[in-house]
Amino acid sequence: MSCEKTKRRVAANIKELRKKRGFLQRDFASIGFKLRHYQKIESGQANVTLKTLDKLSKALNVEVDELFLDKAVSLQLYKRIFLDCPFGIILWQLKDLKDPHSLCLYDYNQFGEKAVHRSFAKARGKLMSEIFPLAEGQGMLEIFFTVITTGKTKFIPHLIRYDHDFPLTVFSTKFIKCDHNIAAAIFTDVTKEFLANEQVHRQKMTLEQLQKLPTPESEQVANLKNQVNTLLARLNLPPQYEGKY
Repeated sequence: MSCEKTKRRVAANIKELRKKRGFLQRDFASIGFKLRHYQKIESGQANVTLKTLDKLSKALNVEVDELFLDKAVSLQLYKRIFLDCPFGIILWQLKDLKDPHSLCLYDYNQFGEKAVHRSFAKARGKLMSEIFPLAEGQGMLEIFFTVITTGKTKFIPHLIRYDHDFPLTVFSTKFIKCDHNIAAAIFTDVTKEFLANEQVHRQKMTLEQLQKLPTPESEQVANLKNQVNTLLARLNLPPQYEGKY
């Protein structure tokens, strides 16, 4: 590969990462880059040293080798793996790091779309509150806001989606931060298992309630007779009541 082509690839990767991080070109003045020099780096006009690349990689929070990646090939591989994952993945982006209501759809895979009973064909960039009107009431905005702003992973074994327009769905869901303003919901539909466990729980509750019912009078009398016969036997006396009670 020619030196010029490598330089253009590095420049394009730096520009893309800067935009993803929400930085402006002039922001790099804080780490020693003059605006005009930085603009030349992004346009592929500057010959950058490894020391410069190291400084830029740290500012962009990536490894140096990521600046050399062929994003076209990487993207194809990513898409193939991402789209065919056997579990749901939906990525959400926080447009404003101070406003949880700015959370919008960033990307998704086919299992994610199918599991939530939504068509996302024209939904990229739309607010979560627009796509899922009950999201705020369920605490989804708060969960994603916390995960993105703190970086702490959250796991909910049984996340129930209360949506009257669609059948009951229960997800085992993990929320993780992917980028400085992007988080993923990684989930599996566990509705069948959840309903089966609920049925077992209800049966156990019914059995416990039956066990707590008062003993019928005839059974109480039989128990007393047995107790009397037991006491008489200990005294070597014949039983007072015949039969087995």
